[in-house]
Amino acid sequence: MLQLAPNPAPLLENPCELIHSQTQLKVLPAAVPELLSALNDNEIDFIELSKTISKFPAIAARLLFLSNSSWAAPVCEITTVEKACAKLGLSVVKSVSIALAIAAPFDPARCPAFRAEEFWVTALLVADAAAWLAEASSKIDEDEIATVHTSALLHNLGLLWMADSLPNKTNTAFEQAEAQPDLCVAKTLLTHCGADYCGIGGCLAEAWALPGPILVSMKHHLDFNYSGENWQIATLTGYAASMVHALDHSIEALPEDLRLERLGIKTEVRDEVYERLETRYEKVREMVKVLFC
Repeated sequence: MLQLAPNPAPLLENPCELIHSQTQLKVLPAAVPELLSALNDNEIDFIELSKTISKFPAIAARLLFLSNSSWAAPVCEITTVEKACAKLGLSVVKSVSIALAIAAPFDPARCPAFRAEEFWVTALLVADAAAWLAEASSKIDEDEIATVHTSALLHNLGLLWMADSLPNKTNTAFEQAEAQPDLCVAKTLLTHCGADYCGIGGCLAEAWALPGPILVSMKHHLDFNYSGENWQIATLTGYAASMVHALDHSIEALPEDLRLERLGIKTEVRDEVYERLETRYEKVREMVKVLFC
């Protein structure tokens, strides 16, 4: 009797379905929620922070490596996580720890056009800029600034998933964006992959049950009209990303932007933050080379 071949599985039109179906859902280390909670605590001291980080041996090792590198220029060898935290400072420790924890499941090297240095420099600078802007925003409470920083740090996480899970299509999208500078990466990803990194980031955040502010930052930071819950954090992240983009392209004068008015941030504050970014740019790039490249 002739046996018919089974019908091929239908193609998934939206790559988010790969995440929701858990076909391509990366597994985060179990203690990541505890780490995020600790790093968002404005009152945490170096002792408590080092105890939490010590639960992540890979992160602890990288922090020790960074604190003993020429980038940190230590006077003597640093041998404990607590001393590494004290040497590097809370801001650096929080940024690096979150980045390493969340990025651990991904292998973006599968996508040759993915630029790890550019990705991490952008993530770290956007986080700094968003937090600095938040300090001057009439729409953000002081106790929310750490959350703004974490949310902005993870804003482009969808790119890591796409480079790892859809390497060929993502590579083509990156190459097109490189060849046609007038096209944004989000648009080329949508064309070649069926979703942009914001949509993917939102799906990841939902699947991992990340806190609402982080989800909104990842999913809506490019949506200028978003007005739902935590819109302030999405808007801060999006504007901070615009500032870093301008810095990457050596734009000296930033245009007026209605998002600033919406956030209650004065133009002179924006200019001060931009100057701080310019000053910090090379230092962050050097740190990224030590840690991620």
